[in-house]
Amino acid sequence: MAEPQAPAAAPPPRRRVYRARVERIRDHNADTRSLFLRLVDGERFAFVPGQFISISLVLEGETRVRPYTVASSPEEADAIEICAAARAAGVAAYLDGARLFNASVASGIPLAELARPFDLVSVALSKGLGCPVGSVLAGSAAEITRAVRARRMFGGAMRQSGILAAAGLYALDHHVARLAEDHANARLIAERLASLPGIVLDLATVETNIIVFRLAPGLPDAAALAARAKEAEVLVSALGPRTVRAVTHRDVSRDSCRRAAELLAEIIKPG
Repeated sequence: MAEPQAPAAAPPPRRRVYRARVERIRDHNADTRSLFLRLVDGERFAFVPGQFISISLVLEGETRVRPYTVASSPEEADAIEICAAARAAGVAAYLDGARLFNASVASGIPLAELARPFDLVSVALSKGLGCPVGSVLAGSAAEITRAVRARRMFGGAMRQSGILAAAGLYALDHHVARLAEDHANARLIAERLASLPGIVLDLATVETNIIVFRLAPGLPDAAALAARAKEAEVLVSALGPRTVRAVTHRDVSRDSCRRAAELLAEIIKPG
C-alpha cells in the first residue's frame, strides 16, 4: 500500500499593509494608539486585521495645506508610538522612506535615529539623490531574505545591474548633503508665491523640497495653472481643483527656480 501523503503545509498568512496618516489621527481627535489598535484588532468594519503597518515619514494633508513634515515635528512622536503599539500587538512596522534623506537633512536627525523604531525601511535613490532608478530596502537578515525571494517571484531580478548600483553609491557619497540646496530653492519659490494675493501657503510647511499651495477663487484653477505653466516649461502638479504642488531637485538650479517662481507669479496674477 502506498504511504499516506502528508497534508500540504498551510500557506503563510498574507500580510496586509496599512498606511497611518497623522493628519487623520489628529483630525478625528483619536489618540494614536487607540486608532492603531482598532486597525489591528479589526474593531472597525472598514479595517481588516493584519500583520503589517506602513508609515510614510513625510505626509501630505488631505484637507488642508500642510505638506510634507519632517521628523523633528510632533509627528515623530506619533510614529514612535505607532511602532511601539505595533510591536506590542505582534505587527511589523514599515517606513516608507522615499524622502528619508530629505527629512534627515532638513531636521538634522541622523538616518539611523529616524529608522530605529521600524522593522523595515525603504529609501529611494532616484527621488532627490538623482539616480536614474533604484531603491534600497533595509531590515533584518531574515526579512531581507524573504524580500529577495519575493522580488524574484515577481520578476524583479536584474542582471548586469552594476552600473545602476554604481550610480546609487555615487549618489550616497555626493548627493545627500546637497539636498539642502533643493530645500533652499523650494523656500525661494514658496516665499515668492506666498507674497501673491489669493495664494494660501503656510511657509512653515515648506521644510524640504516640496511646496503645496492653494488658489483662491478668482484665480486660475489648479489644472489651468499647471497647463499654462507647462507651456512655459515649468512643471507643477494639480493635486486637487485648487491645490498645486511643486517640487525642486538637483537638475534645477537656483536661477531656474527663481525664474520659475516669476513665471508662476505671472500666470497666477489676476487680469
